[in-house]
Amino acid sequence: MPGSARTSGTASSSPSRTTPSSGSCGARTSSTGREVPHPAAGLHLHPRPLDGVPPFVWHGSIRSPQIAEQAAYYGDGFFHNHIFWPPEHTQKMVEFYRRRYEHYGHGSADQAIVGLGGQVFMRKNSQDAVKEFRPYFDVAPVYGHGPSLEEFTSQTPLTVGSPQQVIERTLGFRDYVGDYQRQLFLIDHAGLPLKTVLEQLDLLGEEVVPVLRREFAALKPAHVPEAPTHASLVAAAGGATDSTVHAPADSVTGQAR
Repeated sequence: MPGSARTSGTASSSPSRTTPSSGSCGARTSSTGREVPHPAAGLHLHPRPLDGVPPFVWHGSIRSPQIAEQAAYYGDGFFHNHIFWPPEHTQKMVEFYRRRYEHYGHGSADQAIVGLGGQVFMRKNSQDAVKEFRPYFDVAPVYGHGPSLEEFTSQTPLTVGSPQQVIERTLGFRDYVGDYQRQLFLIDHAGLPLKTVLEQLDLLGEEVVPVLRREFAALKPAHVPEAPTHASLVAAAGGATDSTVHAPADSVTGQAR
């Protein structure tokens, strides 16, 4: 992946993103400041952002460096799918995003905001987890009729085992992507019945997530930020504001409110 803003063989000074003008869809302003006509004239964005603060944006990708470039350009978060790919691929994508984040002046590479996906199946005993999950894996459209369960778990982040194995495997993601801020687990997969999925949620919430939060927090250097939350964005903006748009009359009846 190149270190410049050139992607897919096309040179570009910056990723393309257009922004509505003053909440109206009558025109858009491009990244170069030029107004672009918009076919949805006379419309407004409703509801406005909560507390007058736009939400933090995550750009999700599997294999597109253009998405990583766009996230870096705007200083947004980069979320890598991280499910069906080997660690080496995820490492390259995240490293590219981090380099470009630093290039655009948002902070050092290790301060870039990163999220990862992952998928797990757990039982108290690892042998029971493998025995129970294998029949689902073998016939699932996205897993079955390809690599064996053992091959898939060794080549991708899929973890089938005990809660402790899930903890150790997940903490290991940090070894190839660095300190990161969000971990998303896929547990409703492979055709698992609802009862089983709910049991997985219990194991995740009771035995895995508390440990991961504690261990990741202990490992994270002080200069690496947390991912922005609504509360932190409101505080950074100096407090909440009323973003309600008050129309002079009801758009349906025409009567004053």
